[in-house]
Amino acid sequence: MKLEKMEIENIRSYKHQKIDFENGVLLFQGDIGSGKSSILYALEFALFGATQQNFYDKILRHGEKKASVELEFEVKGKKYTVFRSVKERSSGWGKDSYMETDGKKMELSWTEMREFIVDLLGLRESSSGKVETFHMGIYTPQERMKEILSMNEEERLESIRKVFNLEDYKRAAENVKIVRNGLRNEIGKLEVKAEKIEELKEDIEGKKEELEDKKEKREDLKEKLKSCESEKEEIEEEKKELEELDQKIKDLDSDKTRLEDKVSSLEKELEEIEDELERIEEDEQRMDDIKEKKEEYESVENKLEEVREQIDKKKRKESKKENLELKLKNKEEDLETLKEKESKSSELEEDIEGLEREVEELEKIKEKRKNLREKRSDVKGDIRSINNDLDEIKGELKELSDLEGEKECPKCKQPLEGEHLDEILGDLKDEKEELREEKESLKKEKKGLNEELNELRENIRSLEEKEKDLEYKKKELERYEKEIEEKDDLKEDVNKLRDDIEVLEKDIESFEFDEEDLENLKDKKEELADFKEEYIEIKERLKKKGDLMRKEGETREELKDKKEKKKKILEELENCKKRYSENRHEKIKKRYEELIEKKSRLEEKKTHLRSEIDRLKKEIDDLEEELKEKKESRKKAEELKSIKSWISNEFKETIKNIEEHRLAQIRSEFARYFRMWFDEILDEPDISARLDEKFSPIITVQGNETTVDDLSGGERTSVALAYRLAFNNMIKEELGLESNLLVLDEPTSGFSREQLTRLKDVINKVSADQVIIVSHENEIVNLAEVVFRVEKRDGISTVEKTR
Repeated sequence: MKLEKMEIENIRSYKHQKIDFENGVLLFQGDIGSGKSSILYALEFALFGATQQNFYDKILRHGEKKASVELEFEVKGKKYTVFRSVKERSSGWGKDSYMETDGKKMELSWTEMREFIVDLLGLRESSSGKVETFHMGIYTPQERMKEILSMNEEERLESIRKVFNLEDYKRAAENVKIVRNGLRNEIGKLEVKAEKIEELKEDIEGKKEELEDKKEKREDLKEKLKSCESEKEEIEEEKKELEELDQKIKDLDSDKTRLEDKVSSLEKELEEIEDELERIEEDEQRMDDIKEKKEEYESVENKLEEVREQIDKKKRKESKKENLELKLKNKEEDLETLKEKESKSSELEEDIEGLEREVEELEKIKEKRKNLREKRSDVKGDIRSINNDLDEIKGELKELSDLEGEKECPKCKQPLEGEHLDEILGDLKDEKEELREEKESLKKEKKGLNEELNELRENIRSLEEKEKDLEYKKKELERYEKEIEEKDDLKEDVNKLRDDIEVLEKDIESFEFDEEDLENLKDKKEELADFKEEYIEIKERLKKKGDLMRKEGETREELKDKKEKKKKILEELENCKKRYSENRHEKIKKRYEELIEKKSRLEEKKTHLRSEIDRLKKEIDDLEEELKEKKESRKKAEELKSIKSWISNEFKETIKNIEEHRLAQIRSEFARYFRMWFDEILDEPDISARLDEKFSPIITVQGNETTVDDLSGGERTSVALAYRLAFNNMIKEELGLESNLLVLDEPTSGFSREQLTRLKDVINKVSADQVIIVSHENEIVNLAEVVFRVEKRDGISTVEKTR
């Protein structure tokens, strides 16, 4: 892996920064708290996302809502670009990420991109989700390596086991007992299943004998059923003939009855037709007698209709006159209303002039509110800036506390002790107190601005209500003026309505007929109505004469035909009764029912036997399947016993030996690399180093062994750096990683000038195309080929390439 470019946005103390990486030794140098470590935070964030608890809170710049990193790197000659961003929301953190390669953009979730990069770099992720191989092999934070060295022996050994994946051996050994118990239980279950095999074989033979006996009985039943069915078919044929003859007698009886009813009905119908024809002859004579009365009725009816039309026309004109009088009244009322509106419009004009004078102040007050809001925003910005400065002072106080006991101050190079340390701490505390006082003053100013803004808000709300009232009254005045313009048209409408009403009154007086004429005609019509109805009824009856005469002839013909058919049916019925014997029919029916019952009993026995045979077959199949399963269980139990014996006696010991051998290999190689780097860094003939069985560094000074805790600050740093480089060598060999990137975080804390000089030779021997060093030491600049200066001004960090 080789880094190419990185662009960060709102990461810790950075607002926006672009960094171009080159090959060789790259140094990011700056004072404590300048923002050097934030670059490594950004790198780790781009590759793996959140790597610790509350990570997003730690990387997001104070006062900002969104942070992002875009990293471009190369793996095996192929370029990749990854992008990650986080955004603070009320409901949590919003996250976005993608990767680009070969001009294609892949939208990946955070977990998917993390897995992709781990696989791409050839790293290994632990069961807890941490990428320990990256932190040990490529970039180890200074605190993490100190933490490993300060662990007790068991904790350190456990951490190393996780890094090199040796915990899998331990887990496999611990699972042996679980597997052995599981096999024991399974063998017990299988042996129980395999019991009583011989008894099962005897049961199968007994069932097979019983099955053969049932099959013989079934064959006997089949013969009996065959004989019964043959006799039943013979009886059934005769029974069918008798039933058909019986049914034919019943059908003939039914036809005879139906024909008798029909003949009776036709005779009655013929009698009714003859009576109706006699009444028609009487109607013809009566029709001549009432024809004159009918014609008189029609004349009265026509005259009545004419009178009604005249009266209706008169009523319509009266109704129209009433409508016009109502319209006239409404128009006259509208004229009075317009006079009132002319008075109201004058009042509205006075109200509008008063409101316009008040609303003129609204824009001035809004402009004042805008200026106050801008001033309040400036005050809020000053408070955020003071909060950032206070955070920086807290960080510097903590860093100075951590550096207490070091040889010199990283800023002025004076000894970092006594009065000088107290003076620096005092200045920082005084500056912190001044910032707090300034912050309190700004809070009071902000409170006053809020109160003034609240008062303006009320004034604006009141004026905006008056502005709405002004608009309403203007529209009302406009409507009144428009209506007043219609006054002349309204007067013309009133005059026209009066003229129309006068014309209608003259028309109404001109009508000749009245209600009395109408009543006289109605009475006359009622007197003649009975004659009219009788005439119509007679006329309708006379229309039926032709149909009745034709129907008379047809009815006589049909009656004759039905009487002939009845005679034939009586002859056929007599013939059928001679051929039918009711006694013989009853005997046949009885014998047929006996055969049906007999067949049913035989079928029932046959079904029972079939059921018994099917049951025995199933029982035999089930027993044979059970026998097969018992044999397989016995065979499987023997196989599992063999596996259990191998696991109990050989597997656990084999795993243990493999793990010990693997751990010994790692310890041997690790110790060799550790001694090599320790000698390179320290180069002291009286001091040597080795690793014990638990990977604990043992230091020998002039022949006496001592622990890391008893060493000086520079010697402890040498041990930590040697341990870190040894890890780098081991993990690269373990995973087959390309040796082209190494990141060292504050690798020279407490180094003497002589050690710093030798460090250049050490770095040259590290097989990496790109070595990134982060340090506050000025003397380390000579080690680097590319130098980036990291500085913080007004709470904002910047990176500038100086060489």
